Amino acid sequence: MLRLIAITSFLALLGACDSGNKTTSAAEKPAAQHEGHDHDKKCTCGEGKKGGTVWCDKCGVGYVDGKKVANKAEVDKAAKN
Repeated sequence: MLRLIAITSFLALLGACDSGNKTTSAAEKPAAQHEGHDHDKKCTCGEGKKGGTVWCDKCGVGYVDGKKVANKAEVDKAAKN
């Protein structure tokens, strides 16, 4: 029984270490694959999470009165009021 567990663990480890299954993070993907994000800009999410109305160009999300939204137009509309 211990041999079976050891072999299964070894094979699972080999599968996890397979270099042919490389995944890329959002930062490694070209900008066209994750539009709405600008990794060179400063993150402004902290201000929104504290209750503000702000759009974060770095993360591609916004906040209206501290509530997370995905539509920049909604943030712009709230900021004008």
